[in-house]
Amino acid sequence: MDLAPFRFELAGFLAHLHHVHGQAREELALPHRWPPKHLPPSPARPRQHTHLDQRALRRMEPHVSISAAPPKAVFAAPFPPRRGWCDPAGGRWYPGACAASPRRDLGQWLTRQETALIDIGANLTHEDFARDLPAVLERAVAAGVRHIVVTGASRVGSARALDLARSHDGMLSATAGIHPHQAADYDDDADAGLRSLARDPLVRAVGETGLDYNRDLAPRDAQQHAFERQLRIAADLGMPLFLHQRDAHDDFLALLRRYRDRVPNVVVHCFTDTAGALRDYLALDCHIGITGWICDERRGLHLRELVRDIPANRLMLETDAPYLLPRTIRPTPKHRRNEPMYLREVCAQVARDRGEPVEVTAANSTAAARAFFGLG
Repeated sequence: MDLAPFRFELAGFLAHLHHVHGQAREELALPHRWPPKHLPPSPARPRQHTHLDQRALRRMEPHVSISAAPPKAVFAAPFPPRRGWCDPAGGRWYPGACAASPRRDLGQWLTRQETALIDIGANLTHEDFARDLPAVLERAVAAGVRHIVVTGASRVGSARALDLARSHDGMLSATAGIHPHQAADYDDDADAGLRSLARDPLVRAVGETGLDYNRDLAPRDAQQHAFERQLRIAADLGMPLFLHQRDAHDDFLALLRRYRDRVPNVVVHCFTDTAGALRDYLALDCHIGITGWICDERRGLHLRELVRDIPANRLMLETDAPYLLPRTIRPTPKHRRNEPMYLREVCAQVARDRGEPVEVTAANSTAAARAFFGLG
């Protein structure tokens, strides 16, 4: 068969494909060309600053394309990308998206900065993250987590949290404090060390500190002493507080009330307490941190009711990784380690319980965290 009569039609078709492909690249800005070099930065095309963002986007290239256009035009290209979420840990593809689903359309999550998440408490200095922390951070970025506050829970741990924040400036910041479990070791040297750490601009709050009468790993008088001295640090330096309380509400509240007017912000992290405790903290204008505890159908059901009563500007989200892996994850990971990428599960559960779109929960919690920690 003589194909000569069709050569012009074939050439025209190939030229058309080339033109369409060029348009698609300009409209979608594939991950390895983000932001497009030929386009200036603008509010609709924020420039990415961290190498983690770039690496994470390159890993996701087979699954999602990121739009250079405003959010409403995310999938305006002639050939839309696949829509869904590929879980790097499980390798499973979750197609589609809905307002109450924990696995949102990843292109929209990453493009729409107002729905980016902030994990206000992750124990990234824990030994469980020693071997693969870079991969953990990449997965967090891929899941829409834009910033993580690394919890300092001991003198050594607080220094390590600050070191991590310095090595990932823009992605991580830190707190500095001594957990009530370590309160027996609190002395003048520890106090001076915390004061020195807290003066670093990357340390955003004093804590984790507070009272824990559930396990009583330190004498209660030692816990109260360490807690009050850290309250003084926050008051003297004008810093927010990142607090822990279990089965110690009355003593905790009494000490906090003495200093509440002298500190700018307070978050009761990993809140799991009663409706009465919640009312007490909100009356003191405290923020409330919600973790994967709310995803636990065995012990977190009461939180699903209480979370509706938390004002949007007082609600923040956290993983408390590597602890409290959300039980709503499907398929259930073979490991039991929590990590910041699973903050989306917490956000989705909170959105369902509050009866609002997940974008609203994400946007409000992120705005609250930015204001609380001064993240800009």
